Amino acid sequence: MSKSRQHEFSQALYDIIYHALLGQGVDKTQATAIAEESTDTVLDEFGGENLYIPKNISGKAARRNRQIYDEFTGDNHDELAKKYGVTLQRIYAIIKEQRQFEFNTRQFSLWDD
Repeated sequence: MSKSRQHEFSQALYDIIYHALLGQGVDKTQATAIAEESTDTVLDEFGGENLYIPKNISGKAARRNRQIYDEFTGDNHDELAKKYGVTLQRIYAIIKEQRQFEFNTRQFSLWDD
């Protein structure tokens, strides 16, 4: 990575952390200190490595699926499909997956300690 790309990355990382902290109500002085320390930590930890950072598609999809499930009323499959830009079949699958996930998290296991 060229020096200018290194600077771009470190500046972008700092900006992302700083603005996320401000968005959470952290004051500017604290946000600056935390963003600087966090950026330095990431650069110290991963500096010099070729690092692939995947897009956050799975995390976004999981949040979207949970939102679809939360908005599901039992008869609004079509509405949800249009709202979220997915097929009707995908809505049915998401509801089924989320129901199973909820069941699994509530299910007591005889083998748990």
